[in-house]
Amino acid sequence: MSALHTAIKQFDGSDEKKEEISFALNLLEELAKAKCDRFKIDVKELHEKARNKENDQLPVQYEIYSHSESRAYKKDSQDNLPNSVSDAVRKFVSGGSDNIINGISNLVTSTLNILLPEGDGQMEEQNIYACYVGDFAVARLDIMLWRKSVEALSISQHIEKCIAYYAVESSIDVEVLDLNTFLLMFEKGLKNIDLNESEIQTERQRAIDMYIQLGGGGGSNPSQG
Repeated sequence: MSALHTAIKQFDGSDEKKEEISFALNLLEELAKAKCDRFKIDVKELHEKARNKENDQLPVQYEIYSHSESRAYKKDSQDNLPNSVSDAVRKFVSGGSDNIINGISNLVTSTLNILLPEGDGQMEEQNIYACYVGDFAVARLDIMLWRKSVEALSISQHIEKCIAYYAVESSIDVEVLDLNTFLLMFEKGLKNIDLNESEIQTERQRAIDMYIQLGGGGGSNPSQG
């Protein structure tokens, strides 16, 4: 929670307003923290349902890495939520090829730009579920985020909105994947990248080779035609 906390500490105010501002900011920080805590529970529930085949999402084996953060956005700031979350995602998938990293990052950014526009909404939430193929493994990425416009007059002149998000990278149980699903998942990671025909075929063959090496489909050996 340090990003929001740091922004909060930067406020200067008259003595008569300090107590009011401090109270409002502490409430904002606590609300963002509560959202991150709730998201952690929600992701675990989604993973458990996937393992028990209670939904159509791909099951995970283990959670590999997680990151939660809250952030305050000042008025006239050049920062924005999609880019902030996208930067965090790029750190998650940094072990993959450039094509996969850019594809997943663009997917997240475009999704957030559509579903969380920079409008006047008081409170918004969004969940993103994506799977991708890195250089060595197949992973699942869950992102849950929350954004709230600041309403308290004492601080709204300085902070326009705050956000909280929780992201988890998990390993996928590759044995349950058929080749078609694997290739579709691989393709999704590349959909926002401009590739020529030769590059597309190279990526496709790389996906098939990895599927075989990882024991996809319980160790079946698909034709590499």
